[in-house]
Amino acid sequence: MTYFAKVSNGIVEEVIRADQDFINTGLVGDPSNWLETSYNTRGNVLYLPNSNTPDPDQSAKLRGNYAGTGYTYDLANDVFYAPCLLKAIGCWIQTLGYGLKCYEYNCVL
Repeated sequence: MTYFAKVSNGIVEEVIRADQDFINTGLVGDPSNWLETSYNTRGNVLYLPNSNTPDPDQSAKLRGNYAGTGYTYDLANDVFYAPCLLKAIGCWIQTLGYGLKCYEYNCVL
């Protein structure tokens, strides 16, 4: 089984664990609205299961981040972005050495 995010107008409405065959049945809505998301991908890095160790084989990383409800799906870049808590667009913040760049409230780490 894998995880799928239901995306409507670029926003993730829900994430479920299912088989592709189940998604394809249409029982949970139009299959084209469901995108696979990798539980082990975050910050555009694939990690070994249940660890903070990057997987030596990065070929399976998927869509930048594991999707969550309220995340934005960027179709042009095929990436899920976490909601940004900032109220500004195009801002840079340096926090604990990480750059956080916001585009229309979408965060890119």
